[in-house]
Amino acid sequence: IDTKASILSKIAGFYAYTGDNQKAIEIYNQALELFKKAPEHIKNLSKNRTTEAYMLNNLGVVYSKMGDMKLALEKYTQAFDIAINVKEYDAATVFLRNIASANFEIGEKQKAITQLERVLQYSRDIKSKTIEMKALDDIGFIYSVLLDTKKAITNYSLALKIAQDISDKKKE
Repeated sequence: IDTKASILSKIAGFYAYTGDNQKAIEIYNQALELFKKAPEHIKNLSKNRTTEAYMLNNLGVVYSKMGDMKLALEKYTQAFDIAINVKEYDAATVFLRNIASANFEIGEKQKAITQLERVLQYSRDIKSKTIEMKALDDIGFIYSVLLDTKKAITNYSLALKIAQDISDKKKE
């Protein structure tokens, strides 16, 4: 199931990349259907669940591109829940950042900040300075949109310090 679903996911990703969002949705759903039909002992393998989570996330990205934030949030949340369940915390932070982004897009800026603060906690738990830096940068951006200069500068400064510490020249 992992290989066939993975190939279908790549095909769906291609359609999403070329702008054929409806075809991408159709194929992502075909791939996800493979997971539903798989025997429990295969479906519940951590690698298969992680693949499923990434497909749900990618489906959320397609819905987001189409402006359907309700469905995007639903898919991102499903992906996040799976990632937490199988203890894939790196993936969980990606999905939670997408949840925060979707909430930002629908005007739920405080909710987005709260979710990004959770990303910060996960990033520190898994000792990922890169994820921590991205979360701080995202939080800084939201505060800048909210015109909270002090909090924006504080978060941007913390992100910059981490970027300098890990020599991430792209973020400097």
